[in-house]
Amino acid sequence: MTIFKLLRAADAFTMVNAALGFLAITYISDHKYALAEALLLGAVIADGLDGLVARRFGGGKESLGDYLDIMADYLSFCVAPAILFYQLHFDVAAAPSATLPQDALVGVAAGLFVLFGLLRLARHVAKSGPQAGRFAGLPTTGAGFFVVLLVALGGVGDLAAAALVALLAVLMVTEIPYPKVRGALAGASGALVAAPALVLLALPQGDAVRNAVLLVALAGASAYAASGVALTLARVPPAPDRQGAEGGAEGAPDNTQEVDPDSGSA
Repeated sequence: MTIFKLLRAADAFTMVNAALGFLAITYISDHKYALAEALLLGAVIADGLDGLVARRFGGGKESLGDYLDIMADYLSFCVAPAILFYQLHFDVAAAPSATLPQDALVGVAAGLFVLFGLLRLARHVAKSGPQAGRFAGLPTTGAGFFVVLLVALGGVGDLAAAALVALLAVLMVTEIPYPKVRGALAGASGALVAAPALVLLALPQGDAVRNAVLLVALAGASAYAASGVALTLARVPPAPDRQGAEGGAEGAPDNTQEVDPDSGSA
């Protein structure tokens, strides 16, 4: 069929990203949260590999990659993390006939995360970022990564968690420029994603090593979420994109539009 001729090598990783996001949602519905969280972190890795392959081999003149990427990212980094957060922080049993104030805030935060993530991706496709070498607003991969780690680590009350998720949602739709990570930092960010995925699969909840790895990864995600604000305040100019070897700037049709630093290969 003609549609398959439009696929490129990088699109295989995009499809894996989407498949992992869907599987994560099924496991959330089955209350297998650790496995769902590990799958979503795997989706982050797949998203990074998507960008790496696209930069190395290009997307071609006709490709579905740009459109596949935003749909996969929306599923894995907006919808699935919001469902995970809502499932674990909305207490239905506490008030079956009424909504508690904290539950209302959890619902609003989850809704904002889904809707603002959608707006961020739509804007991303409609126009390029404000500066070369930067993303406009917090990338959805970074926001989803943060939410998954926040839920996996636990120990945060409903109100604090809802406030953080709502803040991430707002950061996604701002014009704050966020840096793209290349080179050695990309490898470090990959380890920051792979390590918590492994401990979620291998170690039980409450294990000291598991919590320590998740906390370090969450600290890294927090640092990136704050980096855009810090760079804006410091007025740090962006590093120029290297068009040939590493693909074009954000928004160019090279299947790299949502390759985020938290994914390990952006």
